[in-house]
Amino acid sequence: MHFDSPEVTPGGRLRLFGRNLRLAGATPSVRFVPAGSGSGSGGLAATVDLSQSDAYSLRLSAPAGLLPGTRYDVLVSNGLGASASAGETLAEQAVLAIAAGPDYFHLDVPWAAKFDFTANLYNVKSDPRLRLKAVGDGVANDQPALQAAINQAAAAGGGIVYLPAGTYKLVYSSVSGLELPARVVVQGAGPSLTQLRYGYGAANGFGYAVGFASNAQRVGLADLALENVNEQGRWEHNLCSYPGTLRDAFLSNVHVRFSGEALSLLHPSERVLVQNCRLISRHNPLASLQQGPLAVQHSTHLTLRNNYLLHEVWQTGFNEDCTNLVVEGNTFVRDAAILYTAAKPTIETRTLSINFAQNVALVGNRFETINGPAPDNNDGETLLNEGGGPQRKDAYYGSVSGAGASSLQDASASWGALTPQAVVVIIQGKGLGQWRRITASTGQSLTLERAWDVVPDQSARYAITDWSARNWLVQGNTLVNNRAGLEFWSCSTLDVAVVGNRLTNNDGILLRPGQTLIQGAQVFNMVYNTQLVGNTVENVEAAANTGA
Repeated sequence: MHFDSPEVTPGGRLRLFGRNLRLAGATPSVRFVPAGSGSGSGGLAATVDLSQSDAYSLRLSAPAGLLPGTRYDVLVSNGLGASASAGETLAEQAVLAIAAGPDYFHLDVPWAAKFDFTANLYNVKSDPRLRLKAVGDGVANDQPALQAAINQAAAAGGGIVYLPAGTYKLVYSSVSGLELPARVVVQGAGPSLTQLRYGYGAANGFGYAVGFASNAQRVGLADLALENVNEQGRWEHNLCSYPGTLRDAFLSNVHVRFSGEALSLLHPSERVLVQNCRLISRHNPLASLQQGPLAVQHSTHLTLRNNYLLHEVWQTGFNEDCTNLVVEGNTFVRDAAILYTAAKPTIETRTLSINFAQNVALVGNRFETINGPAPDNNDGETLLNEGGGPQRKDAYYGSVSGAGASSLQDASASWGALTPQAVVVIIQGKGLGQWRRITASTGQSLTLERAWDVVPDQSARYAITDWSARNWLVQGNTLVNNRAGLEFWSCSTLDVAVVGNRLTNNDGILLRPGQTLIQGAQVFNMVYNTQLVGNTVENVEAAANTGA
């Protein structure tokens, strides 16, 4: 089980994802107890909204009596145990109670209350505290004035830098046109009224329009548009986060038109929201980087909600150990028209790729291809979960020569360096089906995170792998006119539920683990605990069918 937020306010809303949470003939219950206090009686009961809950998710109102600053364990019952306490299961994640407060930017996340500096607002055209004023006529270079206002807001302890209606030209040679430090939000009058344009002249080595500063927190962009005018064709960077960990950051009602590199959040981040945005990514034949609307790595608790994302090449991608993702209510569009032009790119193109991710809710989205059908280029997946392509992580297979309570040995092994996410799985013999995360690897011995339930012996064979998909819910999505469908390709998966999706004129659902033990390869993928429930695959218009 996992939550849509690691934090909650007293009486605030929270959503829990899992399995068998609400079943016929029973009423679920949820109880909060101080972390580490045990699962005995007492605690505080949450209110479950039954009308918005099903077997795979519960919508909750947290107890009003939660104490801010206290971490709570959460005990869940679907009501079918012999008693309430006998049927309870402890959620893997504890939840931190935080103080309630106004949701000034309408973010609808618990951590919205942390933006406690909204009374300090700087109008970049008129605020007398600002030495430099912006013009907003699309001719004057407003970058110095905007950055000065941002710096002044940060120095004052935080604030909103407000850009009234206008077109703001950004000319710069620094890493970013606008660098956003902690406790600053840049807000416009709306995407049709406030526009920031960049990409003038020759591109420099970086040239991001906006960069979230190193370790920035409580920071955001709202109610404006960004456009890469790309005067000389080589402006390929758009928005990024700097090294460090980005926390409590958002983009809300932001429209972005760009080419080249995606909006890039490639450094660690915690609690990020992208909502109600339009991200339009066009192919740039001169750019060295060709990506889709969004590229994310090393993120935890990111929510992508109610956005419109259009791309011509590559993909929207979540890669490299993302956890606790909610991707909900978005429209993903692949525009295939460029593939019929003389300058058509040869770049692999799909819609959404999520690899090596844990605790994912992909719910209520629409995926479509326009100006198709897209020609077959051995790509076109609507959703791709892949075990690393040709670059396999932690791929080994062998026989057990010995094992201890929390260790495993293989006298013939020659393991390389393993990632922190590597697991070992017993695939044959004594202890079959068990898996454990590897905490250390020395020579021919593995140290495990916790003890075996059944210690393997020399009859056992093992595989080392990473879970490319662990604890996923793929529910209620609509897929139309995409060449390929929902594909779990040559990867190991654990606890994946694909529920109630509709695929029309679209290829279907593919579970395809890889097991290659010849020619030196040692890939042995597992697919454990998969649910395919209530999905519809219909190809009713043969002429428009882009499926394989």
